[in-house]
Amino acid sequence: MSRGSLAGPILLIAVGVLFLLHNLNPQLPLLDWVVRYWPWVFIVWGAVRLAEILALAAQAQPLPRAGLSGGEWAIVVFIALIGLGVSALHEQRPRITMRGIQWFGQAFDFPLEGIQAAGGLRRVVVENLRGNVRVAAREAGEVRVRGRMSIRALDRKAADEMRQKMPLELSATGDQVVVRTNQERGEAERVSADLEILVPPAVSVELRGRDGDFDVAGIAGDVVIESERGDARLADLGGAARIQVRRSGLVRAVNLKGGLNLRGRGRDVEVDGAGGPVIINGAFFGELQFRRLPQGLEFESERTALAVRQVRGRLRLNRGNLVADGIEGPLRLKTRTRDVELADFTGPLQVELERGDVVLRPGRIPSDPLTVTVGSGDIELTVPAGARFGLLAVAERGEIRSELGETYRLTTGEQGAKLEGPGAGKPLVTLRTERGTITLRKTSAEGARQPARLSVEKH
Repeated sequence: MSRGSLAGPILLIAVGVLFLLHNLNPQLPLLDWVVRYWPWVFIVWGAVRLAEILALAAQAQPLPRAGLSGGEWAIVVFIALIGLGVSALHEQRPRITMRGIQWFGQAFDFPLEGIQAAGGLRRVVVENLRGNVRVAAREAGEVRVRGRMSIRALDRKAADEMRQKMPLELSATGDQVVVRTNQERGEAERVSADLEILVPPAVSVELRGRDGDFDVAGIAGDVVIESERGDARLADLGGAARIQVRRSGLVRAVNLKGGLNLRGRGRDVEVDGAGGPVIINGAFFGELQFRRLPQGLEFESERTALAVRQVRGRLRLNRGNLVADGIEGPLRLKTRTRDVELADFTGPLQVELERGDVVLRPGRIPSDPLTVTVGSGDIELTVPAGARFGLLAVAERGEIRSELGETYRLTTGEQGAKLEGPGAGKPLVTLRTERGTITLRKTSAEGARQPARLSVEKH
């Protein structure tokens, strides 16, 4: 860059922002962005230099002899060559790993198959560093494995030599069978193994991997999954599930007789039917959906803490919204920025937001404590016609709109308003917003039980 140019600092800031975004959210496809949009470097660079030249012209100052110096043109050519090369390689979908970039060679496939007798078997452990694993129940007294191993090498001979180092092993010890692909004995970054494992229905399963998806269906025992990167799908389990994942696109659990304990980082989570408690701890930034959870839900991340005793209907949580209908409290929610809409709920409720709107449509006249505190945002509560309950509503900087009638006393000040009544004593319902509007509406009992509008969007 030429002396005094702003192009260098601006590009440096842009690169820093990219890496900061990746640190804050590792799910972002940073490498794909760089490979696809690298020509923007030239566009931004040229725009900054053009603006600098126009500014000099406007001030009647001497203009540079060339828009770019010789050194800058050399940098342009270097970036162009690197960018074109990386884009071309990316089109071939190379394997990119933390230890290196496996751009060379081709993939060679080898069949995998193994059988292990399973008399008295109670547990199956699968160790497969890279690759997908599918486990299903089968009415037989054995563990059967089939699949393929893919090895990236320069030629078939090199692939054969690497394959010899990594035999498929099935070993039985007591009531446990261990399945290993032994990828750690070779160059693991060049190897993946996709497995289908058939097991007796009554077993429990433990799956360990570094990179790959896991599917488990139809077994009667518990499931444990430990993975660094990959999706997990569970269906029709007779036990509970525990999942630890550092990076996932999807965790789905359907029809579990036990509960679910999920920890780590990822995007989407879907749980539909769990007989035990569902506990989620970590940074999951996508769409979280829950249905039919009689033992309740707990979710905790850096920004949100949510606990609800029972989900009879459905609950959806994402970065901008929490929308639910058919839940039973106690419900406790503390979060930073999110809109909340709850319908057909019963039991105590406590909601605390720094920023966001809250819409409440209880399933009946409130008979349990209901507390909502919002830093900046609106609150709306709709109750059946004729409902009477202790109320304190405070809009410190805003207004209050009420259809509850004259039994509730409204007072207004220079900046805010307060609505309270009827009678004295501790209020059953407390609504408070520092900046925003509080609205209290009346509707029929049938109208109060309408489901939440799942189309609510973040303001």
